[in-house]
Amino acid sequence: MDAGERDFSLQILALIGFSPSLLTIFHLRRIVKTINYSWPLFLLICLSFVSAAWSDIPMTTLQRSVAVTIASLYGILLATRYSFDTVIRLLSWMFVIVTTSSFIAVLAGADWALEIRDERMYTGIATSVEAWKGVTAGRDSLGYVTGLTTIVALTYMLFMKRNTTNKILLGCILCCSIATLVGTTYVTAIISVIIAVLYLVVLKMNMLLRGSSVLKFSLVSFILILITAVAVLFYIPVLELLGRDSTFTGRTLLWENLLNNVISRKPILGYGFGSFWQGGTIYQFVSEDFNWAGQAHNGYIHMWVELGVIGLFVFLFMLFQISGMLLKSVFSDLNNLDSRIFVITFTGSFLLFILSINTADSTFTVSNASGSGLLWVLFVYCYTLIVSERFLEEKKKEINLTVRD
Repeated sequence: MDAGERDFSLQILALIGFSPSLLTIFHLRRIVKTINYSWPLFLLICLSFVSAAWSDIPMTTLQRSVAVTIASLYGILLATRYSFDTVIRLLSWMFVIVTTSSFIAVLAGADWALEIRDERMYTGIATSVEAWKGVTAGRDSLGYVTGLTTIVALTYMLFMKRNTTNKILLGCILCCSIATLVGTTYVTAIISVIIAVLYLVVLKMNMLLRGSSVLKFSLVSFILILITAVAVLFYIPVLELLGRDSTFTGRTLLWENLLNNVISRKPILGYGFGSFWQGGTIYQFVSEDFNWAGQAHNGYIHMWVELGVIGLFVFLFMLFQISGMLLKSVFSDLNNLDSRIFVITFTGSFLLFILSINTADSTFTVSNASGSGLLWVLFVYCYTLIVSERFLEEKKKEINLTVRD
């Protein structure tokens, strides 16, 4: 099976996997209402379809646009039809089952649970690394799932009241997910989880300090200064420890090539959603020196290549939109948020997780396989959930003001 046939097969599997999103047909009124507050998402989807007009491979662009549309509808359906508690329980069970079964498979010595990765393409040295992939399609997919399992388990432990038995069980799940994550050797996912965990710890300290603004400011400042100092002082040693170099195993060279030879030719509109990496006319400038790169290895540059600065601007607007809303909630008194505390902690940590991963990989959309479709569904879910809550709050305020007048 050649690359084109394999890619088409993956798209068919993705469509089957996201087929429950077809239930949106029975909830069209709710979906239409979401346009009022999540219009940037719909604008991005429309742009992906329109980009087929200037794509080198229009059919691929249309196929992947359909896939990302279905995945997005899936996320919107979850946010508008089901409660947060229902969704998070479903996700938690899925994450735990995949993580524990993968951990058991590796311990049982199953050959299919391991993935031999050739590091020569990245380091120039003929070395191979044995990475865990468990019951998933690859080590990247397992890295995503175990990272999310770690975040969910730690969020439950820090912010939800649990008895001793449940805490022990959560501790075991947390240890299993961390061990499996390390076994994947997926450095980007490991660092992203650490960043998300720091966010959770800061929020917990924020709750413990209650109303003391001075102590809160001092704590956040100390943590930021500490992280900056460690990053500056131990930058090179840490990279070497993680098996990386100052170019992030060739990534910075790839980014420079994309900016100078690819993006500079079509900076406004890009090359069409999902088509550039399938062998467009300009792809030769990348494939000659970076034959290992099937993506930009940076979600932001990847989107710039495919949808131009217009698509990148729309997506960054979405990120600033949801980040601003989360920060507003974080700086309020978390002790008085009751049931919303888990929404804020999980969505915030997940957002940091996916933003961090996309500094060295491209997982924002389902334009590439290996489990990134799950991350896009969750991103759309979190985005719709947070933005819709803020939209409804503003509407209630408008109604109250009208009634008073």
